[in-house]
Amino acid sequence: MLNNKFLFIAISISSLFSIINCGKKEEYILLKEIIPGAKIISQNECILEYQGKRFIIGPGDFKKKRDLIYELDLLKLEGPLEIDLRFRRQVILRRR
Repeated sequence: MLNNKFLFIAISISSLFSIINCGKKEEYILLKEIIPGAKIISQNECILEYQGKRFIIGPGDFKKKRDLIYELDLLKLEGPLEIDLRFRRQVILRRR
């Protein structure tokens, strides 16, 4: 009797988690998909180079960082720059 209750509770909880997780569809992208055509300088440190600009992506949510690059028009900046996106609440721009 106790085993049946435990089994029922376990099945109920796992069903509830699967229903909750179905609503959260997250999209994951690869490093090379952040900036199409960019050269990967370091796979481990997540560094890309595109048109003389070096993007330090860092670990984390690549999709959010890609969206940030396009929202801020960082690809249109002139000159040799280093754009650091490793931190959560800041973007650091440095001349190279």
